[in-house]
Amino acid sequence: MRVTRRQFASIAAAGTLTLAGCTGGNNDGGGQSPTETATATSSETANGAAGTSVAMVNTAFDPVRVSIDAGTTVEWVNDDGFEHDVTATQFHDSAADWSFSTTLSGGESTTFTFEEQGVYEYYCTIHGESMCGAVLVGGATLEPSLPCESGGDDGDRY
Repeated sequence: MRVTRRQFASIAAAGTLTLAGCTGGNNDGGGQSPTETATATSSETANGAAGTSVAMVNTAFDPVRVSIDAGTTVEWVNDDGFEHDVTATQFHDSAADWSFSTTLSGGESTTFTFEEQGVYEYYCTIHGESMCGAVLVGGATLEPSLPCESGGDDGDRY
C-alpha cells in the first residue's frame, strides 16, 4: 500500500501527540492540555531541510502550537473539504510582526520557513480567531493563551 506524504504526516503527527500524552501533562487525563506546546512531527521538505506539518481539520489548526528550530519549514495542509487560509497576525505584543497570507482549497498545502527566533501567530480569516495557531521558533515561549485555546485571553496588546 502506498502512503502519500500528507497521510504519512497525519499518521506521524497523531503518533507524536499520542506519545506526548503518555509522557505526562498537567490535566486530569494525563494528556496534553490545550495550552501546552506540541513538538510537531519532523519530515523532509523538497529542499532537504527538516520541516513540520500542521493540519487544518474541523475548522481548527492541529496542533495549535508548534515548537521548531530556526530554519525549519512549516507546512499547513487543508484536510477539510472547504477553504481555509493562513494569515499572519499579532494577538500579543510579544509576537513577531511577520507577513504571510495564503488561501487553500481542500487538499492543498502551503509552506513557510522560519529563519528567526520568535513567536509567530496566525489565524484563518474565513473562520475567525477561533481558528488560530502559533509557531514558537528557537526556544521562544508564549505564556498567554491564544484566542482559540480554552480560556483564551485578549492578549497583552489591549
